[in-house]
Amino acid sequence: SIKDGIPTKGIRTTFGSKLFENYVPPQDDILVKRLKKEGCVILGKTNLPAFGFKGVTDNKIFGVTKNPWDIERTPGGSSGGAAASMASGLGYLALGSDGGGSIRIPSCFSGIYGFKPTFGRIPHGGITTGGIGTRTLVQRGPLVRYVRDAALMLDVMAGEDQIDRYSLPKPPFSFLEKLNDIPHKLKIGFSMKLEFEQNKM
Repeated sequence: SIKDGIPTKGIRTTFGSKLFENYVPPQDDILVKRLKKEGCVILGKTNLPAFGFKGVTDNKIFGVTKNPWDIERTPGGSSGGAAASMASGLGYLALGSDGGGSIRIPSCFSGIYGFKPTFGRIPHGGITTGGIGTRTLVQRGPLVRYVRDAALMLDVMAGEDQIDRYSLPKPPFSFLEKLNDIPHKLKIGFSMKLEFEQNKM
């Protein structure tokens, strides 16, 4: 499934807003193109709050998305529709987007896996839910039930695209193959107290 803030050719893309209620994009987003090229089938578009600007998922077109584990609760947002679809077993892969937790929050609320990829790892293309000014903040990424599916999805989506000057070249390895690697020489920073220097001018 594809978050309704990501353009899909010939399939209505509303961005969760009445302004775009009947908008049908003339072309697919670059990530949709890449996923289709590898054989993915779009089962549907998933709900989001208007333009993805809330931590819960509701809008005036499709209403409230409920958490499939407890319909009295939210699946979070803004990729809450994607998270609810994965937690419900509606397919294997969902494409979402994340600026301030929009993949991470719904993944946590819904008991699935999802992450915000490193800036540039996944290219942007075309229209984004937050507009051109959010391209350095908002990243697209996977929401899945199994970590292996996230790695597989990342293998397909990663790599530069000429329309996105910030996009990085495809890495010389497969994320799927690296899943079982044991990390070495990790450094973790930790502070018992956070201190701030105050400027006393």
